[in-house]
Amino acid sequence: MTYAFLFLTYDNPLINIDSLINNNIYIHPKYPAKINNTYKKYVINDLIVPTGWCEYSIVSASLNLLKEAIKNELNEWFILLSDDTYLIYDNIEFETKFKTLHLNRSIFNFRNKYKDYYKTSQWWILNRSDADIVIKSESKYINRFKHRIDGGCPDEYYFLSILMWNNPQYKYTNMQVMYDKWLDHTIQRSPLYFNKILEDDINYIRLNNCLFIRKITPNFSLTPYITKKKLYVVYIGTETIQSNIIFNDNFDMILLISIPISQIDKRLVDKSIYIINIIYKFLYETILNICIEKFILNWDLVIFTTEKFNMNNYNKIEKTKTYLPNNSLKFKNTSLENIKKFYTIRDDLNELAFCIKIKNIKVSR
Repeated sequence: MTYAFLFLTYDNPLINIDSLINNNIYIHPKYPAKINNTYKKYVINDLIVPTGWCEYSIVSASLNLLKEAIKNELNEWFILLSDDTYLIYDNIEFETKFKTLHLNRSIFNFRNKYKDYYKTSQWWILNRSDADIVIKSESKYINRFKHRIDGGCPDEYYFLSILMWNNPQYKYTNMQVMYDKWLDHTIQRSPLYFNKILEDDINYIRLNNCLFIRKITPNFSLTPYITKKKLYVVYIGTETIQSNIIFNDNFDMILLISIPISQIDKRLVDKSIYIINIIYKFLYETILNICIEKFILNWDLVIFTTEKFNMNNYNKIEKTKTYLPNNSLKFKNTSLENIKKFYTIRDDLNELAFCIKIKNIKVSR
């Protein structure tokens, strides 16, 4: 079985090309001049430059990848990926897993329906006959995507909608091909970045038969990370002095950032488990949201720092606790019924940090 891997990228993919060497690779970069020699031979000729987030240009770029890949008559399956995608399985494991799942149908991760538009994840797998239908239908339906569709981007609505409009009885496999992670009750700029992965993530991937992970850092490892007892969730904004952020071996670290990840000290990225790209005005909502995430149960103490909090000399930080009422958390589920206290501490310049203590319960580590 032959797979065509279609990469929508900014520049060079992070994936190890050797893991895909027995398959066909096609790349559509946003910045072609940044592609290095390893990947240049995979770049398609017909590029849409520049593409724009949540614009029809992303659909056009995806279609151009399909058009190029379908020229190879051996390609049976067409898999759309991003530059920060990680293949969970090696070639043999991937093919074995895929054969048990796809049921000869294309795979979409269906989200919801708006009028007669079908919204899915951007990442899909098409069989050859569906890819052919999508390509041949481009001119027929282009006018239906001239205007913004409520609640999503054109590339999320386009591909399954085309197939459903072409055949109202169309059947597909509904599956989450790509594992990505969002917080449920706040607003983020993107899915969180994985530098490490927890047992919770592995369990989710197995349960949902995910084949890929995004967004990964360059040093991402698929080996489940064994957590410590304490966690710093560190906010980094435009006024954060990154040199004041400690590297304490007794603490794990998650980063909340409202500046580009490229501006974050590499040592902090490498130390972190997750990096969550947020909007500053939703910082407090993000803190509360993390408090109800299942993964927080891996730690006994969690400290959320604010933008200017000085983490140097942790043992000298003023630990006088100001307790917050439990109803301030506004939990939307009961996964943290075991919370003991939610309180604040301050550094020597009176900058604030939020703390939460969690009972020492049995958690997969």
